[in-house]
Amino acid sequence: MAEEETKVLSDVHIYAQYQITDNCHVKVNAVSRFLFKLPENDVDDVGVISKGKEPINCKDADGDFIVRRKPVDNLTDQREVITIYHGLETELKDVGLQVWNGCLLMCDFILHGNLSWKNQTILDLGAGVGLTSILSAIFADKVYSTDTGNDVLDIARTNVEVNAHLLRNGGHSVEVREIDWIKCGKENGIYTFTSEELEKINFVFAAEVIYDIDLTEAFFTTIEIILQKVPKTVYIALEKRLVFTLEDLDVVSPAYSHFKQCLKRLVDRHESNLLIEHSQIPCDFPQYFDYHRVKELELWEITSKVFSG
Repeated sequence: MAEEETKVLSDVHIYAQYQITDNCHVKVNAVSRFLFKLPENDVDDVGVISKGKEPINCKDADGDFIVRRKPVDNLTDQREVITIYHGLETELKDVGLQVWNGCLLMCDFILHGNLSWKNQTILDLGAGVGLTSILSAIFADKVYSTDTGNDVLDIARTNVEVNAHLLRNGGHSVEVREIDWIKCGKENGIYTFTSEELEKINFVFAAEVIYDIDLTEAFFTTIEIILQKVPKTVYIALEKRLVFTLEDLDVVSPAYSHFKQCLKRLVDRHESNLLIEHSQIPCDFPQYFDYHRVKELELWEITSKVFSG
């Protein structure tokens, strides 16, 4: 008899309330209501989400982020809610069916810099059940919510439909599409996107995609392709997960270490027409969602500059 694969459960679903459901999908047995507060300048006179008056995540002359430190008093008492159908305990290959802390960190960052996404096109890589894509679509003109596998793509489409009342154009601004990073490469490119579509993308979000070494390699191959030709900015939210190994006789984070290696290799590329830079963004911006923002949560920025000639 084959050994049953170990299942994992996100901390989000340990501490957050959810309801059991059996009317959505065979691998999805729960629904959660994610409540979040809004900055004062994001609520208009009739109590619906509006766009901020000025970008919050601006940078200073040295290129460092100017952030409003916690605690803050500019949050309203009004709460919006995003309803998400999701799985609970899943095998590692199906972790995209759950919501993870890094996704909520990314959501906080999206709200914090709300005006930065206005009139922009966003590509959400490894979007899972679509929480970050849905929040992005409150502000952006176009959001591509991408992942691989019919199960997770179907649930993402369902979640977009359920939350359409929050989104620009009634949810039509969100397109759920497959990207399997393993299939991406120099020959295939981003096989589900045309070059014209890729060039129109302004920002790339990727939350909780760093947990497997092979997938991390494929992820960075995909990022490298996306960063060609037209300048773009990538934001990666992750949780540095620590384990004790007999090999090291210490507490280590193999997935995180490999992420840092891939990041260094990406920025050390030597191409005359392409400059790639990276920086870690302080995670001390306001918290709009309810979750445990532990010190192991990190946010990274990768930017590309393309030179003619």
